[in-house]
Amino acid sequence: MAFAILAIAGSLYSVYSAARIRVTRCGISSGKKQIKWDSVTKIETIGYGIHIYAAGKKIVISPWAYQDPEELISFIRVQFQEQANK
Repeated sequence: MAFAILAIAGSLYSVYSAARIRVTRCGISSGKKQIKWDSVTKIETIGYGIHIYAAGKKIVISPWAYQDPEELISFIRVQFQEQANK
């Protein structure tokens, strides 16, 4: 019974976390945590998540929670590459 409650709570938290994430041309934010594209130092794909790092911050995006995950992944790569080429 305790496992079922933990599983449901974990699922609800995942949905809540995904709903708070905003990806724009300026950067990415999750609640009060913000990362601008020009400060991103590394992007990793781990499991089903994309981990975006910058100056001691990390935001994890689950692209499969979005309507068009492939487009989101492509957008993130383009934003990162544009900033890396500046």
